[in-house]
Amino acid sequence: MSAAGELLALLASKKKRLLDHPWGRLYRLDFFEVAPRLVGHGFGAVAFAIAAASRALELGATGGLVLCALPGARRAYEGNGGHSVRRACDAYNWNGRANLVPFHFSRRVLMQLSGIAHASRTA
Repeated sequence: MSAAGELLALLASKKKRLLDHPWGRLYRLDFFEVAPRLVGHGFGAVAFAIAAASRALELGATGGLVLCALPGARRAYEGNGGHSVRRACDAYNWNGRANLVPFHFSRRVLMQLSGIAHASRTA
């Protein structure tokens, strides 16, 4: 939310608990949206760091975060440290539809993003 009460970004997970996986416990991000007027201006990366990375760590996601994205978002998620994992987790029911690209963000990457987010909030 902005100081004026405008919704800037929204995230949600359909899962009530972390996913158990050989990589560790994973936070599954199902929805992440940025206000249309802010798309393409770098705000999405900041919002992702503040909200998604911090939330996953807060919940104890030892294995990181997983999400499915439209192919057009691939560069943005790779730029934030995510890795495409198309076939790595078919059995863990988070790959989404065939037209989406599944990504994994390790705990180490989440810690880095969360640190950047914290530094930007205190600057």
